[in-house]
Amino acid sequence: MSEHFRYGIDNKFAPLWLPFGVRPSKDGVTLTDEYYLAHTALGLGKEELARVILHACENAFLPEYERVALVARMQSELEKVE
Repeated sequence: MSEHFRYGIDNKFAPLWLPFGVRPSKDGVTLTDEYYLAHTALGLGKEELARVILHACENAFLPEYERVALVARMQSELEKVE
């Protein structure tokens, strides 16, 4: 049985991301935990993490006006981070 079925994932892209350690969300895992892992395990710095976050916002499946507002809000929040 393939690994992506073992994880209960019905996703044709699972074989692409499972080898990199990406697993489906489990109880207790937060986005903060994932960003911390990206920082500690992959060495992403503040600027790189900010770019990842903004990229996600820019490509969110939202109507354009909501996406633009989300990006603006996130940029404002990221500027507050020391």
